[in-house]
Amino acid sequence: IMDQAANVNRVLFWYHLFFRGQFPIMVMTTSELARGRQPAELTGAVRRLSRLGINVVVDASPNSLQPDLLTTTRENVIYVEELSRDDIRSLPQLHQLFAVLDEERLSDVVLDLLGGIPSLYLKLDTELKRRDETVNDAVTKFLLRRLNSVAKDAISLCTVTPKFKEVLTLLKDSNQIYVTELMNRGLELPSPCKILRQTDLGRTTELVVQPTNPMVVLYCKHDSSYKKAHEAVLQLIKTARG
Repeated sequence: IMDQAANVNRVLFWYHLFFRGQFPIMVMTTSELARGRQPAELTGAVRRLSRLGINVVVDASPNSLQPDLLTTTRENVIYVEELSRDDIRSLPQLHQLFAVLDEERLSDVVLDLLGGIPSLYLKLDTELKRRDETVNDAVTKFLLRRLNSVAKDAISLCTVTPKFKEVLTLLKDSNQIYVTELMNRGLELPSPCKILRQTDLGRTTELVVQPTNPMVVLYCKHDSSYKKAHEAVLQLIKTARG
């Protein structure tokens, strides 16, 4: 393998010549890891690039990084949180979607069940534009597919580790539990985990486990039963439309 340091230095020379006082930025994207796979070894690459005067941005999924990459004390960690309801509604590419949902009195129930992930609304918008049925039927099918996906992930988790049924039961009455509840049961979250996440609320020194999205919350609150959660979604839509 050839050492490209000389070529890099030439590129940086011309970069600094044209953009005085500015440092180049390189974005490295890492994908979510499948179960059993090891993360990419980025530590050495990031260190070498930074020594060349390049600012490195690692766009990473939660489980895709080596643990030691975040322990150098030289990094700045930026967590991208879900958007608020107002932020979702304000996205220009979703204005037409919410105009349709508002007319059908479905905006609130969609926001309640999809949460703050813009890509889900873009998918819904695409489906509504291609529909050959009523808006209500298309939205209902979309939300029920989301619920079905949550139920499949929950069943898979509990099949591999049956004790997680107890964890989902605990989340019926609370949107979060302390990580010690998992530790007391000899459990740890698998990586990746589609329905639960470990997070620091910033108000306590102890980590908590939360559902990853509102549909998981609804599923847990209905005894982790697809049938009960399915009926709850239909009732929420019916109530929203009056």
